[in-house]
Amino acid sequence: MRTAQQVNFKLKRQNNPNALPYKTTRNYSAFKSCTPSTARIGSYIADHSGEIRPCKDSKRLIADKLNMSKATVFRGLKKLDESQLIERHERALFSRINKDKYIKYPDFLPDHVFSFELEERGKTVRHKRRLLKSELDIYGIMYTWTESRWNTTPFYLTSLSMLSKISGYSVRTIQRALKVLIKCGLIRRTKDNIGTSSAHMSAYKINKHILKRISKQNGDTAANNPPTRAEVERYYSELRNAAENEAEANKKECSKDPEYKQLNTHVKQLEYKKAMAEALAERPGATDKEKQAVLELENEYRKTVERRHIRLESLGFFEEDLIPRYRCNACSDTGFDKNGKRCKCYYIHWNLIQP
Repeated sequence: MRTAQQVNFKLKRQNNPNALPYKTTRNYSAFKSCTPSTARIGSYIADHSGEIRPCKDSKRLIADKLNMSKATVFRGLKKLDESQLIERHERALFSRINKDKYIKYPDFLPDHVFSFELEERGKTVRHKRRLLKSELDIYGIMYTWTESRWNTTPFYLTSLSMLSKISGYSVRTIQRALKVLIKCGLIRRTKDNIGTSSAHMSAYKINKHILKRISKQNGDTAANNPPTRAEVERYYSELRNAAENEAEANKKECSKDPEYKQLNTHVKQLEYKKAMAEALAERPGATDKEKQAVLELENEYRKTVERRHIRLESLGFFEEDLIPRYRCNACSDTGFDKNGKRCKCYYIHWNLIQP
């Protein structure tokens, strides 16, 4: 069991687009001067963060875990932030990178003429025009994020305020653009997730069928042709390299800790000794002493692995962080399954069949 004095929660700021905006900067003793509810919230964040990994739990989850109301959690986090006991950082990926790089859409989309109906002043008016720049930018943000390797869901979850910060348009302009994009059929709003979160976020899904139809109308044959072998290999190579580089970076970060490095080396030594002892115990005429040595090594190995796991958690990592997290577990980002057939993710990415 770790104590507050054994754990140092001074964290470095890092650009993690998937992290929620709270991470600890001090140990448990810093929360003693706070109110009981605020101290519980601060201790919860300290328990669920490490020296590198920030706390990723949402405010709603914190309220459920601590049996508090959301308002109490909001007030507690605000007090902790004002007292500099926790550190806030931005959630949005686009606020830290060049947004023009992540506003991309098919080349044929700006030249296509859409027909849609909108209700204006109590009357249904039929429009026939091309998309405006604001509408293309909003669609480009959703389209790029849905197709990026960071996204693990087929939809884009956002709020009006977040889109306003990313795109630079006003909330009113974004509302009009979303209404036009939905009427055109370019995006769909999921029925089970319409403003259900505390940040009034909604889920939008890209309608890829209409893109295929538009590409055919504009004579874009390249979008309908199957990808070349070089394109497929390049795509999956980038996915594998990203996952393996992330795991390798986590290993190097953990190896900086002397205690973890010593435990990890000891585990490897025990694995070798255990394999040699098992080989001796399985041979004909093995003595009871050799069989007993296998049990002793297994017991020592199990205890050492548990100690390494506890030390790894104190550093803010898990065992899964040290192995590559491939986007597709079925093919390990190779495009082919165990039987040598094309994986389902291949067809989903290249739009050859309905996902």
